[in-house]
Amino acid sequence: MINIIPREVELVIKSDPDQLRPLGTQAVAWAKTNWGRIIPKGDADSILAWCDEFSTKGSEDPDAVVIEGLKYCLDADVRNVKYLRAVLTEWRKSGVLSVDQVKAREVAHISQKNLKKNKDPVGKLSLASPNKYDAFYL
Repeated sequence: MINIIPREVELVIKSDPDQLRPLGTQAVAWAKTNWGRIIPKGDADSILAWCDEFSTKGSEDPDAVVIEGLKYCLDADVRNVKYLRAVLTEWRKSGVLSVDQVKAREVAHISQKNLKKNKDPVGKLSLASPNKYDAFYL
């Protein structure tokens, strides 16, 4: 007869370590790494507050939204929290809660900008009299 001795089954749940980090720490770490400087406590607190703000509004990944704002600061070569506050305030007013919404907003902004740039300037040039200065030339 064979004796079967039950072994304890160890349940190991693998989880993403980023998911276990407190809210906002990813954004602060990203700023520290990519802005190339130590983030002062006041600035870090501001970044954490923005993560909390987007979380309260219903964002599934508030760190990612704030990191997108930090990327905007980096793209504009303005590495300060005042600019970040302006960007994130505009997004909050517009109801942006995800990175997809940020990217859709950027696409709309670029298409609007290109539309203004590509308007036909010929109509504006016809307002000036073509022969106005002809008398001054020999």
